[in-house]
Amino acid sequence: MALHNQVVPVDMREVLVLVTLLTAPPVALGFELDNSWACARYLPALDKGPFLRLRPEWTELDPHQKTVLSDDFGMGLTTLLLFEALDTIYFAPTQYLVKTLNTPAFSLRPSQKSGQRKSPDFVAVDTTGRAHIIECKGTQTPSTLYKLLNNGIRQKQNMRIGPPYTLGQSLVAGVYIPQHGRGKPLCRIIDPEVQMAEGERNQGNGGNDLAVAVARANVASALHLLGLRREGNAVALKELEVEGPPAQRVRELPAVLGLGELQGEPFVVQSRTVFYPHELHTDDGMAFDGLRIRTGLSRNIFDAVVAGDLDGAVRQSVVRARRVGRRRAATEMRLQLATATGMFAEIELLTRG
Repeated sequence: MALHNQVVPVDMREVLVLVTLLTAPPVALGFELDNSWACARYLPALDKGPFLRLRPEWTELDPHQKTVLSDDFGMGLTTLLLFEALDTIYFAPTQYLVKTLNTPAFSLRPSQKSGQRKSPDFVAVDTTGRAHIIECKGTQTPSTLYKLLNNGIRQKQNMRIGPPYTLGQSLVAGVYIPQHGRGKPLCRIIDPEVQMAEGERNQGNGGNDLAVAVARANVASALHLLGLRREGNAVALKELEVEGPPAQRVRELPAVLGLGELQGEPFVVQSRTVFYPHELHTDDGMAFDGLRIRTGLSRNIFDAVVAGDLDGAVRQSVVRARRVGRRRAATEMRLQLATATGMFAEIELLTRG
């Protein structure tokens, strides 16, 4: 309710960071591009504020590329707004959690990969262990937003949560991102009833199992962002061992892993740098023409993976989520974010002048 009819200030760098983290899969199949590409690609698409809109040049792009931006911003913006509203630890992909928990009490009705019968995007877990079903939508056409939201109602109703797990909220959230000269942005969140079996709501104490599954997904995704896909899959698939520990395989990476720090906590990170063909400006007028993206994982959790203690790495992630929580630090030229489960991302604006 605190978001109702309000103009909410949003740091779009944080949205781009969340897009990077949310789109990194727990299980990599070898088809994935660099998960940070969206972060680098979308930054120059943003026009100067105060309201969110896309630069005039964006209108010249192919409609398919516009659709991908809409989907990604729909995820990043809505999850950012819902983090505090739902007091969440983090979001994890619905399909992965369903397969990992492998129980009728946390399952999907027969669903498809697309359309109204597909699964909802994410399950968010809050600090009390409750599960929140989240379906995210995004569009650059205002008249399309309400149609997308209505389609999302059926998608979230495909999810079944019962004892010992506790259902919190079940929401469909959508964002209209205006192109140049097309009005103001809008985020709309709807909360239609979920069709539940008798006794399914607000019962049970399955939060511990769910928290572990979310931590497992997040640790695996962070390892993929580091380029350690074999280790990421081993964590995600609950494998007891992984061939060739990361300490021996770092030399095989296209770039050497480094260290980052946020509020005194060290992180193992992978860095990527991009320079654009023209100068860009922040809302305050600061000029920049490049971007450095750093993604990674809490050093303590990473060291457990290096030592071959994959379950120990997941346990450390769960403990961190309860004791440390989410961290964020921002200046005009840099934003850093660490999720409760230990994933790390940083955006730094660069200038060659």
